[in-house]
Amino acid sequence: SKSVDPTNIVVNVTMKPRPVRFSMGFIADTFYHRIGDTVSFDVVLTTTDPFDQPVTMNSFVCDVTFNPTMLVTLPSGEQTREVIDGSGQVIAQGRFVVVLGDADRSPLTIKQSSISYGDGKTQTVQSRSAMVLVTNVWRYQDGRPRYVNPMQGVLVADVDPNPVVSQSTLTIRNVPNQGGRLDVIDALGQVRVDLTGKLRTGARDFTISSSGSADIVLPAGSYYARLLVEGASGGTINSVVRLFVVQ
Repeated sequence: SKSVDPTNIVVNVTMKPRPVRFSMGFIADTFYHRIGDTVSFDVVLTTTDPFDQPVTMNSFVCDVTFNPTMLVTLPSGEQTREVIDGSGQVIAQGRFVVVLGDADRSPLTIKQSSISYGDGKTQTVQSRSAMVLVTNVWRYQDGRPRYVNPMQGVLVADVDPNPVVSQSTLTIRNVPNQGGRLDVIDALGQVRVDLTGKLRTGARDFTISSSGSADIVLPAGSYYARLLVEGASGGTINSVVRLFVVQ
């Protein structure tokens, strides 16, 4: 109800743009595919922060781990993407063929992700992983899944040095976890040492000596180290026999 003198107030404000926080992950949390499918897994960059000014990015880095017995990579050329907004723009793509492996699922785990900005700064961003489920894993007649490991490699059973003078080492490699049989047999065909229990609990190197304390203690003579790997039905699918001499 009173008249006052008007006053003009001029304020000059300098504002910095609010930071934009990104996260990097896959376009879905779970992928369902069949053996033989050629698939693509899109990596997306997302944010819920507002853009006060355009954000210039030079490059993206995304290291992904997966089960190589189930997913075979299909290399492709470099891809260029332009991030328009934070709604989930695809910035990269991994292409694979789904194959029969040693499991029915494989994680797609982003171990490290970062963004290189136009001003030269690099920012590590939060990452999200995903899972690939194989929907048609082959099964035996009793319903158990049939898995294979194409990267297992050939069975190895080596004795070094051979002949055994003071002490040698029996080296076992490429045996499936909790699988296989390992025996030491003499020239008459008798089992002298059964190492199956140790083998199935993870032991892969065994000492050999003619006396004292060792995994395999044998008198002088000729012996055979026999390594067997059995299939799901109980039959032997791979084996190796190694002759060694104890002096």
